[in-house]
Amino acid sequence: MIGIVTVDNLKADVGEVGVAVLAGYQGYSIGTTLMELAIDWGTDFSSLDKLVLTVFTENKPAIHIYHKVGFHDTGKLLQDGREVITMEKLISNKSKKD
Repeated sequence: MIGIVTVDNLKADVGEVGVAVLAGYQGYSIGTTLMELAIDWGTDFSSLDKLVLTVFTENKPAIHIYHKVGFHDTGKLLQDGREVITMEKLISNKSKKD
């Protein structure tokens, strides 16, 4: 396995995204593809309305990917003594609302 993406249910309508790609495979759009798959799953198959995540402020490549796929910053906080950015992306599916 070279990469993984997960979505954990935080609340009834919010999922927390986690993504990891082995260092030797970063820079080949794998992270972007995994994030797009998570968004597609959330939109097409889940009952979620929002995806959220946290990322260390020094992880500039990941922040770039998250912005590229439509996440926006919602704040900053300390996590285990390191600064993280919180982000979210609203997702919707017309059939979920019907």
